[in-house]
Amino acid sequence: MKSRLMPLLFILLAMPTLAMAQWQWLDQEGRPVFSDMPPPSGVSNKQIVKRPAASTDTAAAVPPASSASELPLLPKANTDDQALKAKIAESKQAEAQKQQAEEARLASIKAENCRRARGALSSLSSGTRMRTTNAQGESVFMDDDAREAEARHLRNVMQSDCQ
Repeated sequence: MKSRLMPLLFILLAMPTLAMAQWQWLDQEGRPVFSDMPPPSGVSNKQIVKRPAASTDTAAAVPPASSASELPLLPKANTDDQALKAKIAESKQAEAQKQQAEEARLASIKAENCRRARGALSSLSSGTRMRTTNAQGESVFMDDDAREAEARHLRNVMQSDCQ
């Protein structure tokens, strides 16, 4: 039984050493950076705190600083800027469309409120007896004070929504 567990135990003990094969260096602000990739070319050897055990040759591990003629592999800054500007413009346009849709929705609601307030005010002004429901849920006729209060409320609604 022990002979079967020994290889498994060896593998489990070897795994942390594989995970420790990391680079550690200090960035420009002095903060430590941990990575499984070598530091960028702008990092000096003094800033490198730890190298992986497998990497003893620093010249092979840290790529030399590339010249401007070797940079075609990197994306062009102009295309990134143009893509970013296009995304920003698209976002602004979408936001403007949302705002216009919301304004149209609110205008529709105001128009409906105006239409209802005008209809209710004309019904109140006609002089016919109107019924309302009181706090107990009973149907009662509106008296003159309740009629005037309701008419005042409807005029306020019309003043704010009918323009």
